[in-house]
Amino acid sequence: MGDRNWRDKTGIPFMVLFCLLLFSFTAGAAENDARVVRVGYPIQQGFTEIDANGNYSGYTYDYLQEIARYTNWEYEFVTVEGTLDEQLSDLLAMLINGEIDLMGAMNYTDGLAEIINYPEYSYGTAHKTLSVLKDNLEYTEFDYDSFDNIRVAVISYDGQEDEKLNGFSKMNGFHVNQVLCRTGAEQMDLLRDGSVDAILSMDVSLSNHELRVISRFDSRPFYFGVTKGNQEVAGELNKAMEITTSTNPFMSAELNRKYFTGEDGLVLSNSELEYIGQKETIRAGVMLGRAPLQYQAKNGEIRGISIEVLKYIEEQTGLTYEIVPFYNWEEYSRAMEEGTIDLVIGIADDYEGSGAGSCALTLPYLSVPLQLIMNDDVKMLTDLSGKRVALQKSLLMEQGLQGEQLYYDNVEECMEAVHKGEADYCYGNSYAVQYYLTAHNYKNLLTFAQSENWTQKYCFGIRRPVDIMLLSIMNKVIRVLPEDRVNRFLYENAYDAGDLTFSEYVMRNPEQSILYLVLFWLMVVTAVFITVEVTRRKNMARKALENQRYEQLSELSNEFLYEYNIREGTLNLTEQTAGFLGCERKIQKPETMKQKYPVFGYMITQEENNTEHECLLPRGNVRWLKVISKMVLDTAGRPLYAVGKLIDIQTEREIKSQLEARAQRDSLTGVYNSATSHQLMKQRLVEEDRNGAGAMIIMDIDYFKQINDYLGHYTGDQVLEETAEILQACFRTDDIVGRLGGDEFVVFMKAVSDPEIVKQRCTEVLERVKGVTLEKHGKEVTLSIGAAMAGGETDYDVLYRKADQALYQIKKHGRSEVLVVE
Repeated sequence: MGDRNWRDKTGIPFMVLFCLLLFSFTAGAAENDARVVRVGYPIQQGFTEIDANGNYSGYTYDYLQEIARYTNWEYEFVTVEGTLDEQLSDLLAMLINGEIDLMGAMNYTDGLAEIINYPEYSYGTAHKTLSVLKDNLEYTEFDYDSFDNIRVAVISYDGQEDEKLNGFSKMNGFHVNQVLCRTGAEQMDLLRDGSVDAILSMDVSLSNHELRVISRFDSRPFYFGVTKGNQEVAGELNKAMEITTSTNPFMSAELNRKYFTGEDGLVLSNSELEYIGQKETIRAGVMLGRAPLQYQAKNGEIRGISIEVLKYIEEQTGLTYEIVPFYNWEEYSRAMEEGTIDLVIGIADDYEGSGAGSCALTLPYLSVPLQLIMNDDVKMLTDLSGKRVALQKSLLMEQGLQGEQLYYDNVEECMEAVHKGEADYCYGNSYAVQYYLTAHNYKNLLTFAQSENWTQKYCFGIRRPVDIMLLSIMNKVIRVLPEDRVNRFLYENAYDAGDLTFSEYVMRNPEQSILYLVLFWLMVVTAVFITVEVTRRKNMARKALENQRYEQLSELSNEFLYEYNIREGTLNLTEQTAGFLGCERKIQKPETMKQKYPVFGYMITQEENNTEHECLLPRGNVRWLKVISKMVLDTAGRPLYAVGKLIDIQTEREIKSQLEARAQRDSLTGVYNSATSHQLMKQRLVEEDRNGAGAMIIMDIDYFKQINDYLGHYTGDQVLEETAEILQACFRTDDIVGRLGGDEFVVFMKAVSDPEIVKQRCTEVLERVKGVTLEKHGKEVTLSIGAAMAGGETDYDVLYRKADQALYQIKKHGRSEVLVVE
């Protein structure tokens, strides 16, 4: 009876169900043995499907396979009989009862959140859609003017109109007439016989190939669900989803496109086709000197990726463009201000000065990572203060830049300025940087990749007042622009083919080519008669040059070379290595120095080496070094030399330490996160087993949801931060303080056996927490605290349940109290 009442209360949302995870991380994913996870698998189109051959597929199935990469999970897919609604109801009941571990495609509701767990991350988003028949060209995406008085068939069980649709139409300036019906079949009948113009549905349930989507709105995330209390599965799931979200942020979009939205290709409305037929030639201005995006080839032709994209738009639409080239930024800006051009080619979104005021930008057709280009005379990469930066006149990147700022027309001039020493460094997109590095053969420029999120997105800019119809048409083409076509444009413009090839030169200059060939063979014959001494000297010179080149290359990569003559007992260092270590270039009897400076012992070992050490150097500083050495043997197999290199990995070690420390902390409060708290407490319980002392304390903030709902999430975050500060102040530095998630905190006190001491500390927390942020609102923050004495218990889960039960008793009897159980 209880199950039936619950089902009647929550209902079955037609777009799917969901579940919450209790913010408990586990270390199960690191175990060697695979965990078998039971997954509820309703036969639901697009999400979870099984074909006639028993093959599984769908959005949820593919996402679970990605999760398995980070969890070492194996799946047991559980199916039930019945209609989709019956399957969802039965599987959800099984999830609640623990008969299955996991279920996907679930909406968040407060009712479900009381009995199941939702993870921190959703794994996809569903949208409401307006769809028309494919051959209906009266309506297209973004053309909201044509939507006015559109008739839409809407499924309604209570006779009420869809308020989200009314709100969407009002926001976009058109009126909608809703025609209410009961089923999807009835919707399609009305659409086919012309009684309505469009239907309202969800994109995740839209499988009819007769339809074409003209608008999406009202996004709704969907989640996985885990049985409440199943902390191991929940923790591994949450951690794996965090990794998946950070390493593959476009996965949800790719799966959505694969199973739900697809691609309709380019569709132009009747009004857009009429506009194209009447539109005159569009004057498109292009700033040159930005190869391979847009540049003038040596044969005078205007070329580049941006130009090819514009030609593609011409091919797809029938619009015509006239290319107007510019060679300096002043002429370019003046043409835009005076209106002598209609459109700008290759404008960088969020960076171009003109983009914000005089142009409306299309969707980006290309996204390129930025690189930092530096003169090799600049010694400190991490500190650019006081350095001269070369900037393109079109870029607004002064914010945050230090030192003198010099302006040039394009990235080619910026790189030339850095090459000549007029500037110390500059920025450029990676395509242009590689193009000009190759074209000019710069030897003194170093390049450094920037953050993955620091990119330039290139668009077309339409001069204001904006031609909305033109903007809409170009955006439609850019949206369906194939990625392989963009790659082809890149390959075709990766270099300027204006130079003559060798075969072309021979064909045009046969006499000179024959003369050069004869001279070449004379040189070869002459070389045969060179004496052994000359050959030996050349070899020595070549070896010296190679050593010099290798030393220079090592300087660029923080590598320091050395050679140890085993028979003579002499350690020979390059000038760079000696300067780095703070010693002489030639060291007799280096074994006498290894006791004080162990790095010399690693360098003179007569075994091949590839190890890392923290070393005190003669100059007095301590650095982390990687020591790599190889042995050179004589004909009898005895070691003659040890050659090797030292690599300065101090910065790598520091970054690694910082990242490891950051990964253990909760990003909001600074205390340990759930996974780290769990791990540390399990270790501590094993240690405390020697004397049976210790206590686990679980607490959460009373009525925290109301704080968020009525005072806002910003205030809620302040409450969490201040509560965490109070916990750290009230407990000892060697006690473990962590946040399990949401408003729930955990503390483990070590070496304590007196429950009264635990209660005193918790009571102090209760008193101090009353003075946090809510005081100015006339309210007090209170905590409910449950604690369990370890008493020799070494099982984390057992002790956690005891403390959690104590917390439950406090909440049951009025909250804002402390209960310590033994």
